[in-house]
Amino acid sequence: MPLQKGKGKKIIGGNIGELMRSFARKGKIGASRPSSKKKASKQASAIAFDLARKSAKKGKKGKKDMMPGGMMMRGKKHMM
Repeated sequence: MPLQKGKGKKIIGGNIGELMRSFARKGKIGASRPSSKKKASKQASAIAFDLARKSAKKGKKGKKDMMPGGMMMRGKKHMM
């Protein structure tokens, strides 16, 4: 099952669980092979939180470019 996108606790916890089940079945997480279950757990949480950070950043992408009046900003310079 692919990892879910989102920044909620349930989604992050589910992604960590999915990565740990993958480690238990295959002995690897992605392309890496952690030497212990503790290292695998740390790597799984890092991957899950990174995915959550990216999805949260992607969700705010459109709001960042808008000014309060609804005008679009053009680069760093914008007119008021």
